Amino acid sequence: VQVVHTFYFIRKSNLKIDFARAMIKLKPILQDRKQVYCHKNKNQVIKIPIHNIVYFEVFKNYVELHLNDGQKLIERKSLSEIVDELNNSMFVRIHHSIVVNLREIERIENGSAILRDGNSLPISVRNLPQVIDAYESFEDDF
Repeated sequence: VQVVHTFYFIRKSNLKIDFARAMIKLKPILQDRKQVYCHKNKNQVIKIPIHNIVYFEVFKNYVELHLNDGQKLIERKSLSEIVDELNNSMFVRIHHSIVVNLREIERIENGSAILRDGNSLPISVRNLPQVIDAYESFEDDF
């Protein structure tokens, strides 16, 4: 069974304008789907589509990269460096040690981000208003 989600309605009576609006809305979504994060270790470079990244979390002197297939990778960069590389509106810093993919947040509850996989990540009091704003304005069309 294939599930289909409505992306945009195009009316015959307003075909040109509705089609143009649909294309404008579609462009950033397609660009996000093409973006990758390059994970480097000693022997290899792996291109990871950003929509496969659930979150980044600081752990001691490195950052753990959590993927939606349950895999964890280790980065030897600061979280700030990773955020600068991503430069993407799909990610939000919810805590000084955590950056999460907005697409993976199911809900925000009691100062925590509840993820699609059931995990709960703490949101700092300082970041909570910005996280709520980003979550409310994020449009996950796919």
